[in-house]
Amino acid sequence: MLLVLLPTALANELPVLPERPVAPSPVAGECAKAVGLDLGRALPDGFLKEDGTPSCASTAVPVSTLAHLVLLEAWGDSVHARYRVDTEYLRWQARQAEAERAWWETQAQKPVPWYQKPGVSFALGTGVAVATIIATAYGLNAVQGLAQEK
Repeated sequence: MLLVLLPTALANELPVLPERPVAPSPVAGECAKAVGLDLGRALPDGFLKEDGTPSCASTAVPVSTLAHLVLLEAWGDSVHARYRVDTEYLRWQARQAEAERAWWETQAQKPVPWYQKPGVSFALGTGVAVATIIATAYGLNAVQGLAQEK
């Protein structure tokens, strides 16, 4: 099965994963740090001006959404790690198949010894068959000669 799939894997280029994006540069007026918002608790000092308006720009993300994003990032990292391992294994298999093909190619290019050539085998087989027939005929004649002497 692998031998059937290997040429396909070798013929196709492996897709390259895009690079992970880098964090963008800070936006003017954004808050300096992330702070959790708890139900019923006031905002920490420095986040609100005296008139009650925010002193910096920020986004409140629901905790479940943030947890989902963290899980998605972990899942993406595991997929990336798995993909890297799989492609490395496929490349290793391709190198092994190439080495085996090269070995068979060198074996095919070696000269065949004289005793392994088809003509020699045919002649030897014919010679053995003729010798067997002659020996059988001689043996039958000898048996017939003994039978006639009695």
